[in-house]
Amino acid sequence: MLSELEKRLGFTEQDKMRWLEINGRYYDDPEQGWAQKIMMHAVPQRSAAVYVMPSYQSPVTGKWIDTPSQRRDDLARNNCRPWEGLEQEKKEAAVREHKMDADLDKLAEKIAVEAWQTAPESTRQALS
Repeated sequence: MLSELEKRLGFTEQDKMRWLEINGRYYDDPEQGWAQKIMMHAVPQRSAAVYVMPSYQSPVTGKWIDTPSQRRDDLARNNCRPWEGLEQEKKEAAVREHKMDADLDKLAEKIAVEAWQTAPESTRQALS
């Protein structure tokens, strides 16, 4: 006869008989083995990889951030990145500055080419 817990977990008498027939021989007391199986299903198992982070208020938007996915979304939405220490931040600032300089050089060259192409012929001859 099945207990109330076994019924609630969805086990049938056939499940129990089959399990005892197949696995019962590995236990001194097959009924005790079946009870262990039931308890494994009754108690939810948690992964060891669960990451719990403290909640904090986003310094940019003021919204509360409770989960890692909310943190990733908040950082991406506000064009931010996680703090990785002062040395890494200085490297990132140098990379950003180099990229901004390159972009500015491209823009200056584009403006100069457009100005040259739209300048009157007399101006072009005077500057050549």
